[in-house]
Amino acid sequence: MPVSCHFEALKQVTIITKDPDAIIHDIREELNKTCTIINSSGVIAGENKTLICYVNYFELQKVKEIISRNKGSFSTVSTIDEILR
Repeated sequence: MPVSCHFEALKQVTIITKDPDAIIHDIREELNKTCTIINSSGVIAGENKTLICYVNYFELQKVKEIISRNKGSFSTVSTIDEILR
């Protein structure tokens, strides 16, 4: 994969948390981004909120910092090949 493609690839960050408010606030304030919020539930953890946020390669580190400040969250990062509108 060429280096430029790696840096241009869009990332989908999926965050599962019981307390989404602080994460949403920090993403909005620090990255000027928004999230999609989905009600979800886990077999063990019970009721949660699932947040989906799209960031570029350079914003990803900041999102990781925000998530690390909010303990008790579970997150994944995926590379997005295409977005349809």
